Amino acid sequence: MEMELKIVIHFGFPKTGSSTLQFGVLKKQYKLKNLNFKTWRLYDDSESLDKRPSSRLFNRKNICDYYLDFNSHQINILSDESLTAPLRLRRQNYGNEIEDPFNFPRMLKEQIDFKYPKEKIEYKCMLTIRNQAKLIYSQYVEEYAWKKYKNIDLLFNDKGDIDVTGYEIYNFSKYIENIMDVFGEDSVNVTLFEDWINDFDFFCGKLSDGFCIDKNEIKKLLKSSYFNIKNKTTKGVYSKDGKTLVPYLTTSQEKEIISRFYKSNEKLAGLIGMKCKLKKYGYIE
Repeated sequence: MEMELKIVIHFGFPKTGSSTLQFGVLKKQYKLKNLNFKTWRLYDDSESLDKRPSSRLFNRKNICDYYLDFNSHQINILSDESLTAPLRLRRQNYGNEIEDPFNFPRMLKEQIDFKYPKEKIEYKCMLTIRNQAKLIYSQYVEEYAWKKYKNIDLLFNDKGDIDVTGYEIYNFSKYIENIMDVFGEDSVNVTLFEDWINDFDFFCGKLSDGFCIDKNEIKKLLKSSYFNIKNKTTKGVYSKDGKTLVPYLTTSQEKEIISRFYKSNEKLAGLIGMKCKLKKYGYIE
């Protein structure tokens, strides 16, 4: 008899509340045996960065087999927001000759299909996107140690101008189309990070559909879970070590970033059908 696997791949994006989702919702459901959950450092805070699924793929290696230990009795969830980490960042870790993350969906599917050749696999792909200007600023704060200690600026060039070279992964429409090509048009569930604050019930409903967890349970867990929260002020956000205040981007700088992704965002509106919300949240005008 043919076995069926239900696999949800949570691709990220970074800085969209992934840690809260992973450790505040999915890990708790996993401990209750409501699902089979795989993510980096699930139980070992010292697990090497090199063993992280995304790190393996950036280095053109198969991900570790234990991350693909799936079963047919539960929903299987593989989550790693760094599957959508920008090249600009990961080149600091692994050098210039790394794999393009646009290839990760295909690489993942090929590895899973190879491991489970006799199983019928139902794939779902979960993504949470965020206004690129806000996302890139948040990532800049998160990784500010590169500038502080090594004088490597992940956002500005030598002249002090915005430079988004290496952030091509945040062309959301291109990435979503890529996932659709690999897993099928009906496989993709996209949520907006801004809905977490502005339309919480709708946001939790989308997560419920994607992860097959009761919406009210998700609402309860998200309201009581906070991970990787930074200290915010009226002038900026403190870096991860809590010692350096990183000023907010100016309005003109934010517009400059959005202008680089504007055509992609216009196309995105047609792909995910949330044009009014994309306008509301500043993706498009």
